[in-house]
Amino acid sequence: MADNAPTKVVAGGPRKRIILVRHAESTENVKIGEVKSGWDRLTSFQGLPTANELWSGVRMLEFDTDSQLSDLGRRQLTDQQSRMAESSFVESAGIELVVHSPLQRARQTCQTIFGSIIKGENAVPVLMHEDLRECKPVEHVYTAPFQARIDRFTAWLASRDEMTIALVGHGQHFKRMLRLESKFYNVDVWEATFNSTKQAFVGEPTMLFRTPLARASEAQT
Repeated sequence: MADNAPTKVVAGGPRKRIILVRHAESTENVKIGEVKSGWDRLTSFQGLPTANELWSGVRMLEFDTDSQLSDLGRRQLTDQQSRMAESSFVESAGIELVVHSPLQRARQTCQTIFGSIIKGENAVPVLMHEDLRECKPVEHVYTAPFQARIDRFTAWLASRDEMTIALVGHGQHFKRMLRLESKFYNVDVWEATFNSTKQAFVGEPTMLFRTPLARASEAQT
């Protein structure tokens, strides 16, 4: 279900608890990582890019903005779900709404991480929101449309009555929206405070769960 309609801010309390989950590793993350590795080796005079790195560079010309999960990404999801299940976090967090990006890697992550509360008779509502979409390649250069999308999303988030909301989205989007120095790792779970009056996140976010299967190097791309 999609919900993109602009809504005026209503009185629902100034601060909301937001659970943020970045999607698990995608095939596009893998290609970008291989290209970066080859470039780093070349610019540090440590040798030429490998065949895989060169091929990834060629494939980047056909950038897939809606890439699927990689094999490692699916293992990351399974591991993270198990870690969260040990404390019954999803079931006990009081989540009132789950919102995910329209891209399939975020949707698949959402279905796995929050599967126990978004199905069944008393299921928590789930919405797809277009403005959670990841930064497009051109938006790394011309950032105005990306920022406008984030501004629309935070205005919408402020308008919601729910006080505890889970978001499943993307590294660059979360990084810019929370004004962070670096991206979350793949399938990281963080908690942050959102001020509805300011329509902005406040304070420092707190990491709740991280799988050791996530690549630290990917968060730097």
